[in-house]
Amino acid sequence: MKKIISLIIFGLGIFNNSIRAQTAWAPYERQLWIRPVVTHSEYNSAYLANNKAKYDDNVRISAASLVVEYGITDRLTVDLSSGFGKLGRHKIFDRYAGLQQTPESPDKYGVLDSRLGIRYKIIDEFDSSYKWMPTISIRAGGIKKGDYDRNPQSLGDGASGGEVNLYFAKDFNIWGLGTLGDLGYRKRENPVPD
Repeated sequence: MKKIISLIIFGLGIFNNSIRAQTAWAPYERQLWIRPVVTHSEYNSAYLANNKAKYDDNVRISAASLVVEYGITDRLTVDLSSGFGKLGRHKIFDRYAGLQQTPESPDKYGVLDSRLGIRYKIIDEFDSSYKWMPTISIRAGGIKKGDYDRNPQSLGDGASGGEVNLYFAKDFNIWGLGTLGDLGYRKRENPVPD
């Protein structure tokens, strides 16, 4: 049973390939963690309604965030994350007809969606007598939308709201390997879906 639970936790974590600023692991009492997070991605096509559209060049998105976490107690943590990003200029063409679908969009810069929350560590794997036990935390927080134009696309969701998350993590204690995962729900302003 222990192996099955560990494999499920590992499997869920391996498919979570995005960088998570907030995780199940958190600072202990009176510890301050400051983490920079930098991401860069490129893509050359997207779906517009039901049509596949191709960009004239790769769309480049670069973002840098700063995450600040403070341990109020060994189990209770407050966190704040915000950052700045750039969406490279681009034009969209219809994949089949080759017709330009949108005017050229210039480079866009702006503050990313910011998150503020409080997290409670339900289980700490480092305090457990079971080697297979993961760290599990629950978090509630708010999201403040960034300061950029959403059209035709943006660096974030472009809507404020709230969120609740269940985080889990496991340190395998072998060559720095581990896994992270989360389940969450966000309630956002219209027209962004929950």
